[in-house]
Amino acid sequence: MTIANIISAIGNNNSVYPLIVRDCGIEVPTKIALTYEQNKKESKGIAYLAARERFLDEYSVSAVWLGGIPLVGWLCDKYIKSRGLNPDVNLKLFKEEAGIQGIDYNIQKFKSLAPDAVKDLLKVKENKKLYEKLLASKFIASTTIPILFMGFILPKLIFASSARKIENLRKKEASQKSATNISFLQKEKFYRNKDVNFTGNWIAKVANFSAQDKMAVTDGGYAVGRVGTARNKNEAYDISFKMAGMMFLNFVAPKWIEKALNKVTGVELDPIMLADKNFIKQVKDGTILNNLPKSDKAEDLLKFVDNISNKDSQFIK
Repeated sequence: MTIANIISAIGNNNSVYPLIVRDCGIEVPTKIALTYEQNKKESKGIAYLAARERFLDEYSVSAVWLGGIPLVGWLCDKYIKSRGLNPDVNLKLFKEEAGIQGIDYNIQKFKSLAPDAVKDLLKVKENKKLYEKLLASKFIASTTIPILFMGFILPKLIFASSARKIENLRKKEASQKSATNISFLQKEKFYRNKDVNFTGNWIAKVANFSAQDKMAVTDGGYAVGRVGTARNKNEAYDISFKMAGMMFLNFVAPKWIEKALNKVTGVELDPIMLADKNFIKQVKDGTILNNLPKSDKAEDLLKFVDNISNKDSQFIK
């Protein structure tokens, strides 16, 4: 992967890559370090266990948050295919737009150009209700299963893994003032405080959610779960505030910052395009204007894209 590809991926606020960098590369290591430093004031043993709990909690939750949605989605797609349907068919096609796009329009237009794709469209058309149910189930499974793992299953597993270590620490430090143990057990420390970042035809809408959209939904569900299992009102308020802040920083603020920077620089092109010498050459000599759609209207754009003679144009790429 070139530098331009890396910069493009990290800077694309519609993809999961910026979330991976912020979550796994910046946010989590910082929280682990802060957890250790905060608990070190009480004892190094407590600081170690706190940091260990934080490490296990943060990275296991991040693994489910980042990988759970695509994994469950992939399994659902396998099941949908086993029912003889193509999960890539967009339900929005059932909303016919005369002369532009729609399931009947596409079936007629592409029956000779893309017969296999048309077969998929026909199967979905014949089994629309079943297909809608399957896609709705896919969305529910892709969000609910990760939420259950992050908010309920993983915390219990992590707590159980440290129970013996905590008990041994209690015995070892029994001679110390009781405030140490009370602080360890009752203060909002590390394991229940993952500061992360959470619907026309609703099935068609959710079926077209991007991975990032689904991650935002799981984040919301995860936040609700953690707030609901908080040990007291103060902890619930604390977790609510922190999670709301992280959701804002992960899903809203980056897009605001991007818009502001685009206005300042006057450049809204992807770094990959700026690194393409052929594209820059076509822009400079004006030849790129010779092979563009008539306008940015949906009809003109679709006609241009559907025209096989335009498949190698810079605009299509």
